[in-house]
Amino acid sequence: MGYRMAIEDDLFNMLRYGKLTDSKMLLELITGMIASMELQMLKGMRAQINGQISSLQKRQPSMPGELNPFKILDVDMNSTKEEVDRAYREKSWQHHPDQGGSNDDMVKVNAAYEAIKVFRGWK
Repeated sequence: MGYRMAIEDDLFNMLRYGKLTDSKMLLELITGMIASMELQMLKGMRAQINGQISSLQKRQPSMPGELNPFKILDVDMNSTKEEVDRAYREKSWQHHPDQGGSNDDMVKVNAAYEAIKVFRGWK
């Protein structure tokens, strides 16, 4: 930030006191000022994005238990694909209508599995 102010001050003083006679120097000062401002903006944007990413990573889904796909399959939000697949197979076996489960429960298990796959970007 100090560097940017120094460039702005130099440019202001040169323009104010008429000491700017070299157009190449003016172009260099303006280019440096713009690059400095762009750098500061990018740093601010990066910090803001990193803050949003870290808050999203820490946040658990805030849904009622019957709608939370991770709770339906009894897996942690950070579970691996293999753990989610294993939990899906177990829940499918428990809730399948042919095994004495209800159709509604099986629909919830299937929907939860698909929701987690979409959420994680798995195919």
